Amino acid sequence: MKTIRGAFAAVVMFLSVLMAGCGQDAPPPPSESIRPVVVHTVEDAVTKTIRTFSGAARAEVETFLSFRVSGEIVELPAKVGLSVAGNDVLARLDPTDFRLQVKEAEAGMAQAKARLSQAKADYERARMLYETDNISRAELDNARAAYNSFRAQVSAAGERLALAKQRLAYTTLSSPIDGLVADVPVENHQSVQAGIPVAMLITPGAIRFEMGVPDHLVRDVQLGAPAEVFFESLPHVSLAARVIEVGVLSAELSIFPVTLEFEEKDLRIFPGMIGEASLAFSLGPEKERFPLLPPQSVVNDPLNGPFVWVVDTENMTVFPKPVNIGDLQQEGVMIREGLQPGDLVVIRGVHRIKEGQKVFILEENIR
Repeated sequence: MKTIRGAFAAVVMFLSVLMAGCGQDAPPPPSESIRPVVVHTVEDAVTKTIRTFSGAARAEVETFLSFRVSGEIVELPAKVGLSVAGNDVLARLDPTDFRLQVKEAEAGMAQAKARLSQAKADYERARMLYETDNISRAELDNARAAYNSFRAQVSAAGERLALAKQRLAYTTLSSPIDGLVADVPVENHQSVQAGIPVAMLITPGAIRFEMGVPDHLVRDVQLGAPAEVFFESLPHVSLAARVIEVGVLSAELSIFPVTLEFEEKDLRIFPGMIGEASLAFSLGPEKERFPLLPPQSVVNDPLNGPFVWVVDTENMTVFPKPVNIGDLQQEGVMIREGLQPGDLVVIRGVHRIKEGQKVFILEENIR
């Protein structure tokens, strides 16, 4: 019985509290929030566009070295990565045959000089006999001709000797410059032919950037134009450069080579490193010009198309404004229609605001 009375009392108390609550006024609705925004001020139409091209670093000086004579390599001090100075020995050929040629040429020179000495004595004797009328003029002429012939033979023997010595000197391959050995495509004791590359030298730090530019843009590339180069192996590093060569012969189909020179030497850059270079191209009067916006500021409505949120500065609210977008450039997306210079476009949090919402502009505005 007591249990029933307790339950009844609890129900009565609950109904009393509920009726008391219904008699009070409803709580006021929450006040409208003011959302902070970051805006971009629409500027006049752009006069330049930035294009990026892939390329690779190349040594400014690439010296391919080879022997001028054929033979077997017996010494190969050159190693990839070796730093060398001018006249340092990079490789040597077996000099045995070439030394033999020098000795044969020296022997030929000695014989020619001996014959010349005899011919000179015969000519002097003939001239004295001719002056005393003991020989005829024809005999004197023969002696003079023999003497001149042996003089020519001595001269030829001297040239053969000089050539043999030069060929012997060619068996030693030395560095013509101070540099770094970048490649050694041969092995020791390998037989090589004259003119076959034995080593390649580069000048460390003297690096250029070579890239390919399409035919419809290469005519607008100007010598001396500034550029920025970025390498995959050097993230967040921008290197200043300038155009020093614009190719006139296509390296590939409709692609022309353009060479950049870095403003400062950077020992972190090695030949073969892959990167990208950005160039600014002026938009001539015959080309369309449009303002640019950060891509994240454009909202794509599946029903009504793309729009942006614009700040009404009189009452500090936002409203949607349809836009016609164009190409996406490195510095932003082109807005072909819908905006005027001076419009304040919201670029952050565009999916968290609604039409008519009050906003206040943060100081980190972007122009």
